[in-house]
Amino acid sequence: MKTVLLAAFAALSQPGESPRRTEVADLSWRGGCWEGDGFGGAISECWMRGPTGRLTGTFQLLEPDGTQRFSEILLLDVFEDGPAMRVKHFTPEFVGWEDKDAYLTFVLEETRDGYGRFRGLTLELTEDGRQIATLMMRDAEGNPREERLVYERLASGQTGTAQPE
Repeated sequence: MKTVLLAAFAALSQPGESPRRTEVADLSWRGGCWEGDGFGGAISECWMRGPTGRLTGTFQLLEPDGTQRFSEILLLDVFEDGPAMRVKHFTPEFVGWEDKDAYLTFVLEETRDGYGRFRGLTLELTEDGRQIATLMMRDAEGNPREERLVYERLASGQTGTAQPE
């Protein structure tokens, strides 16, 4: 189920408008492990904070029968082109989808308390502590669509061991 991610329509600052905040540290609330539902299966994600503020994450999607569909390694940091999240996808056999030195990049466009908007991805921390990720994608025919991933934070010490129902 490889889909092409949509380079979302970026909201540009208007003349006279103050620049939007884009601080990686504003997304430190993502630290820890999360699990939930998305892409028609069970999802789990864990994020580790580094001493320089970088967040390193892992993600997996499980099919209804419990087999892994794919996994990801994610980096959220300030890179040479600015703040962004870089993603590499892997098959269950750990074969990369992207070329060896390639990765998918989500440019960070705006942050505030409990919120981050990237080009093609929005992350929100709800009042009840859930994380909602809205991903802009294209289907096999090239039509744009949104995929909504809803996560619950796991208790400290638990790992992402989502099991399909």
